[in-house]
Order: sequence, then structure tokens, then C-alpha cells
Amino acid sequence: MNSVVAKKSQIHGMGLFMQRNVLKGKLVARIKGSISTVDKRMLSTKEEAQMHPDWVGISMRYWIDPLIPFKYINHSCDPSCGIRGRVELHALRNLEAGDEVTIDYSTVEVNPHWQMKCDCGSKKCRNVIKSIEFLPIASFKRYYPFIPTVFKKFYLRTKNISDIG
Repeated sequence: MNSVVAKKSQIHGMGLFMQRNVLKGKLVARIKGSISTVDKRMLSTKEEAQMHPDWVGISMRYWIDPLIPFKYINHSCDPSCGIRGRVELHALRNLEAGDEVTIDYSTVEVNPHWQMKCDCGSKKCRNVIKSIEFLPIASFKRYYPFIPTVFKKFYLRTKNISDIG
């Protein structure tokens, strides 16, 4: 049985939902899709940064163009999952069948021109979501084990932080 399925979301259009219970910290699923890149020179404006809204960043210049159902991972400012490594979705809290799988899009985007209006409905909603360098430190610390390594390093370097302890 697949651990996730796409269906209608209250956050935005379609979403990704749990089909089984998963404990905090455990693997939910591996994002599947093709690896894509865009010439860095083509990401210098807000419009260009919005070109591929459902791609998931896996490094500074590479993204996964996710296959269905992973194309429907919605953003939340209080996400249910984070990404360990490059493609592994892990639970940030205990999840039950029927819970929506969400990530904080800031954790998989480094382009300073990228941003989006947020309607996630969370009490922690930031209203406008931007790349990882704009992520509040409290959120960064909470997600820390579940942020792709390259984005963690970029954040720490940008903030001139050597240790989050």
C-alpha cells in the first residue's frame, strides 16, 4: 500500500495525504520525479523565479520535477513533514491516515527572488513565503534535521551562524 495519495485539499487545490499512520521522525515517502535544472541567469527576476511552482529544490541549481502524487505537496507555515537528504519526506510530528502532507517551501528554495503569498491557514502563517535565507530562526531550528543539507549550509552561512545549538 502506498503511504500517500493525492486528493482535494483545503489549503490549495489538490494535496498529498497520508494513507497510514507514521511516527514523528519516520520516513513518509520518497519524492519521485525527474531532476531538472535552469540556467542560473534565468532566475534573476521574481517572474523567472516563479517559472516552476511545483518543483522541489534539491541543491543550489537542481530541482525535482515531481511525479503525481508528489506534484501536490502543499506549503504550510506549520508543516507536517520536512525533507531529509534530497528526496525523503519525514514526519515532523505523529501523522495519521488522512492528514495532509505539507512542507515549508522556504526549506527547498534558495533563490532570493522567489516568493509566494501564503494562505495555509496556520496560526503560524507568515503571509508571504520567501527563500530559506528569510526563514525565521525559530522555524529553522525546529525543522533543522529535515532540511536538505545544502540549504542548511546556505542558511547558516547567510546568517553567519556556526552552530544552532
